[in-house]
Amino acid sequence: MKEISTSVIKGFEEHFKLFSCSSKQYDVYKLSKDINEEWNVTDGFDVGLVRYDYINNKTEFYPFQEPAHIVPRNFSYNYFYYGSLNWDGNVVKVSVYQINCSRRIITTNKVYSFEIKDSTQDDIELSKLWGIELYSLSERYICLAIPYTDQSRELSSRFSHFILIDILEKRSYVFPESLGEKDSILRLDSLYVFESSNKSYIILTTGRILTNEKEKLWKNSKKDLNQMLQNVFFIELDEFVNLVKSGSPISSSYVIDTSFFDRGIVNISYSDTHIILHKHIFPKKTSEFVQYNFKTKQRKNIILKHLYNIIFNKNKEVLGYYINNENKTNLCNLDTETLEIALNEKETLVYVSDNREYLVSNFNNNRLTVEIIGHNNFKEIFDISITSDRYSLHYNERYNRIVLIL
Repeated sequence: MKEISTSVIKGFEEHFKLFSCSSKQYDVYKLSKDINEEWNVTDGFDVGLVRYDYINNKTEFYPFQEPAHIVPRNFSYNYFYYGSLNWDGNVVKVSVYQINCSRRIITTNKVYSFEIKDSTQDDIELSKLWGIELYSLSERYICLAIPYTDQSRELSSRFSHFILIDILEKRSYVFPESLGEKDSILRLDSLYVFESSNKSYIILTTGRILTNEKEKLWKNSKKDLNQMLQNVFFIELDEFVNLVKSGSPISSSYVIDTSFFDRGIVNISYSDTHIILHKHIFPKKTSEFVQYNFKTKQRKNIILKHLYNIIFNKNKEVLGYYINNENKTNLCNLDTETLEIALNEKETLVYVSDNREYLVSNFNNNRLTVEIIGHNNFKEIFDISITSDRYSLHYNERYNRIVLIL
């Protein structure tokens, strides 16, 4: 690897940081309140954004103009959205704000607002509407998941409906509830947006269940589709928007994978041509990866020897790591399951280069080191004393720079 530049940013040690948004020149991190301050749900947990400028090597803090009660559940590009709730009796006004993070001067615009009745909630702090979820799709579109406020009856989902907001039209559309043959948008678990060949695509997953939770149900011989069914949908963003606006359900023709009772989805990664699904197979106590080429519609399923923690795509190869019997992290090339590097329990893989050099961080006894390991060589990037594990460490390949926010 070429000589790596580093930037260490101090002043945010008492805050949680989450890498949330990116553009060509900037990386943006969501910043929580000071952990030593008293927190109230009506104030919002997050206070603003920290933006790092790679070209000018500068950092700025941008505070939210209104309390951020609703923040995105997915990563976004160029724009960061958040929502604020205000009660007037039993009527709640939901306001959505768009922050443009891609220009030299950060700006905020209120892009949409609507009202919801919260007639069953006397105590605002216990309102179900704090559970509204936000998904960023593009500069023009976002999705909101709206919870039921009436909990007097037994419900299969905590959401009553999903809405698509068109910021340009200043209008919202209710999603058709049906998703595929036996699924529902109310079971949405995650949403990814990415670009390939100048087109935007969406990956939707359903299930709202952790892999270990699903495994417990399987061990107890449970076969509840509402709890255990996991589908993965793949669709162009424009086509997705047109279906929602026309009130047409997203059919099973967009399903690229289904997991029933004995498998659980662990993580998803993607490239310009492929989507990689990583699953745990409960009966065999091992992993499977599904490689789907969305250009050719071809797929391959490979059952692996080990139970991997994470599987990810690196150019045309698939890599993964698992914890071995000696509590070491083994990184393997999954085409052959050959070992590439073993890390101890204090080490974390930050980045893998094309020529197989590895950026590895090590946090131990309040010291953080970052090293390059590979081809029988070793190079320390930095060694710094820090007070907690609330740091954020990110390597940007475009600028060949590591940014550490303390």
